[in-house]
Amino acid sequence: MEIKQITKLEGLKKYDTVLLPFIENEKINLDETGDLINNLKSIMKSNDFKDNEEQVYTTSLFHNDNLLKTVFLEIKDGKINIENIFESFAKGFKKIRQIKGKNVLVLLDNLSEKINDYDIYEKTVEAAYLSNYVFDKYKTKKETNKIANIDFFSKIDDFKNAMIEAKAASDGTILCRDLVNEPPMRLTPEKLGEEAKKAGDESGFKVTVYGKTEIEDLKMNAFLAVGKGSVNTPKLIVMEYNGSDNKEKIGLVGKGLTYDSGGYSIKPSKSMSTMQSDMAGAAAVIGAMKIIASMKLEVNIVAVVAACENRISHEAYLPGDILESMSGKFIEVNNTDAEGRLTLADAVTYIKDKHKVESIIDLATLTGAIITALGSRRAGTFSNNDELHEKIEKASHISGEKIWRLPCDEELKESIKSNVADIRNSTQGSTIGGGSITAALFIEEFVEQTPWVHIDIAGTSWTDKALPYSEKGGVGYGARLLYNYAKLMENKI
Repeated sequence: MEIKQITKLEGLKKYDTVLLPFIENEKINLDETGDLINNLKSIMKSNDFKDNEEQVYTTSLFHNDNLLKTVFLEIKDGKINIENIFESFAKGFKKIRQIKGKNVLVLLDNLSEKINDYDIYEKTVEAAYLSNYVFDKYKTKKETNKIANIDFFSKIDDFKNAMIEAKAASDGTILCRDLVNEPPMRLTPEKLGEEAKKAGDESGFKVTVYGKTEIEDLKMNAFLAVGKGSVNTPKLIVMEYNGSDNKEKIGLVGKGLTYDSGGYSIKPSKSMSTMQSDMAGAAAVIGAMKIIASMKLEVNIVAVVAACENRISHEAYLPGDILESMSGKFIEVNNTDAEGRLTLADAVTYIKDKHKVESIIDLATLTGAIITALGSRRAGTFSNNDELHEKIEKASHISGEKIWRLPCDEELKESIKSNVADIRNSTQGSTIGGGSITAALFIEEFVEQTPWVHIDIAGTSWTDKALPYSEKGGVGYGARLLYNYAKLMENKI
């Protein structure tokens, strides 16, 4: 899809669809004249735009002997913020796809009197790219209802820069979606490493992929144990971007289970069909690195993915095993389906000890409990540092990817104490609850004093129903959140 800015309304015959956003109860405010604008004004006067919950209204008009599909997009007054603008425009572009619009004119300047914010304009373009995404790689009959061209009519000077950033952010998010949507037979730990290298080569960051022998040398035994049951051996993917002379390094960690059967604590069959998405944290980190490098941010980032498969075989690890982690702490395994936190334990130890990062942000599809607590539109966050979490909150508001902070209640640590080791990986059988919290507390044991935020994306990374900005499957959650966090760090906000 090609997107560009235009500053004059001419040559309108090339369009088959026009999108007119307007503020609730407001008139058309374009400083333009001509038949098209007059016709749009007439339609707005003669129609009642009050009964559609989606605030998207469609009609058609003749212009220069051409039937022009018309989509009116109502923006609720009082809800003019990044999240609502993004979702509203996504609804508009989704409707255009439904009516088979191909060449689209967006009269964006109709909002300019009420909206004059770079981030909001950037979100309108992100909405265009992300709502047009389709994963049809394995369909012989490809999706045909996709928009081909969009021209944004806008005289705003900074709009071209907003388009550049939106394209980079969307490309990283789409990479994340593609990786999550790949079936597990195609996206093994080795293949995930190859995809990270490809993204690094294209965007400008270094990628090193370590194999089993090197991981053994690092004594990442908790990570290795999770992957023991699979013929596809674990890979440690290390990504480095150096955009600043400052020595400070930001650490990112993504959970990279390219498939999770639950191991001997086997999952119910209905839960297994989407378990290729258990590497959504890794995909988000790779996508974020692509955006950060493409935008040439003046920051230094180290990102780590401990990639493996949790399968069952004669070599697989067992409930009751005791693992010596890279940190030297011993972990009692009482649930092989609580495997992600084992890989993260070694990953955060590695990035902390080997790369001396100043802070760590980890993303993981870690617990079903977070879905029970927050649903599927908001990720849960946990942190040992209020200042760092505040930056993640700011990044969330900019990206439009919602979060909610939960406590790390110290008294719940009792439920992950072990009688035979330093710590156990699950509260299974305990009378003390708090599944998402205790999972975070487990990771915190290995983070130690490093400023840290854990983001549980189990609910937000995948959708079973189509959203305005995402089809069913991988949502791409987190790539833009991490990018905007890095951007805040660059500007020291």
